Amino acid sequence: MKKNSVRNFSKTLISASLRGLAVFAVFGAAVFAYAVNYPVSQPNPVSGIVGLFEGVTPGTYQGGDAGSYSGANNYCNSAYPDSHVCTPMEIINTYNHDPTAITGETASMWVNNGAPAYFSSISNDCQGWSQSAKLYGQNVFGSVWNATKQYGVITTCDSARAYACCK
Repeated sequence: MKKNSVRNFSKTLISASLRGLAVFAVFGAAVFAYAVNYPVSQPNPVSGIVGLFEGVTPGTYQGGDAGSYSGANNYCNSAYPDSHVCTPMEIINTYNHDPTAITGETASMWVNNGAPAYFSSISNDCQGWSQSAKLYGQNVFGSVWNATKQYGVITTCDSARAYACCK
């Protein structure tokens, strides 16, 4: 290779490297700025990466009483502003970070578990909190957290329970 070719190649390589560093710096600063200023004005913000247990709704409800996930979240939001129905992950997160938050709870509480976690396709949060009675002749199921025994189970949606609320 000629001396000029090596010099040109070196300049090109250094120039590309500097441009790459500049792009990385700008992108890194943007990600950092977003993380630091994460919007807390969401409808139901969480504490940390995963929410924590706040309490239970004052009333009890059959699985379909709320009519939808939004309706169930409204029960929690009314009791604890900016809260939502807990997921099992948030309950476990509470035991890991503040187990005293659940101390004293003795009942089982409805929790959002999403897609079926049971052999039946009708085990999906009481059809999104919209169904208490049988559907197509079969029981529908929802997930509950048993605070006394500290584990989750599913049960039929025709029983009344409070919702677990998290933020």
